[in-house]
This record gives sequence, structure tokens and C-alpha cells, in this order.
Amino acid sequence: RSELMDFSVRLASNPWFALAQILMYDEPTAGLDPVASTVVEDLIRSLHKPGQPAQQGGISSYIVVTHQHSTIMRAVDRIIFLHGGRVVWEGPAAEFRTTEEPIVKQFATGELEGPI
Repeated sequence: RSELMDFSVRLASNPWFALAQILMYDEPTAGLDPVASTVVEDLIRSLHKPGQPAQQGGISSYIVVTHQHSTIMRAVDRIIFLHGGRVVWEGPAAEFRTTEEPIVKQFATGELEGPI
């Protein structure tokens, strides 16, 4: 969790952050059944309203830390995949399952053999 804390501190110290409405989720669907996870994922999406001020309920951006495939595929547009404390892949969620990056590929398929 120290990587998330470091990222949060760096983000909060950026002057741009004071003007933005960013919501951070840390494993929002951990331990939930598939139906409850879908409810949470839909709620995350429904709160995202780029360009709408916070006073009107808008969240311009959000960050989700998750290990859940359904959350990755349903609730986010872009992925930054961390492994061993470094970024190993970044791209649109639509490309997550088709990337040739070995670490991401193993995670996405659940294969036992691979670099993880």
C-alpha cells in the first residue's frame, strides 16, 4: 500500500489537484459477490461526470485500485498495471485482454505458468 500512499501524496501536492474532483477507490469490490460487485461498478461509472462541478455532484476523474477482472472491465477506461512497484503496461481497458505484455497477459488469463 505504500505505492498508493506515495502516489496520493504526489497527486495531492500538485496544484492541478486542488481544482479537480478526483475520487480514489481502493479495492471497492473486494469480498463482494458478482451481483454486488456489478452494483458497485455501475455506481462508480454513474458518479463520473467530467466537466460537472463538484457542487453539482460531478467527479471529473477517479482512480481505482483493484485485482477484480469485472471491475477492470466494467468500471475503468484506462489501465495502469503495476507489478513489483513499477508500471509494466498502460493502455485502454479494451486492450487489456489482448496485450502481449507477459505479466498482464498472465494476470488477464489466470494462467499458472508465466512471469508472475
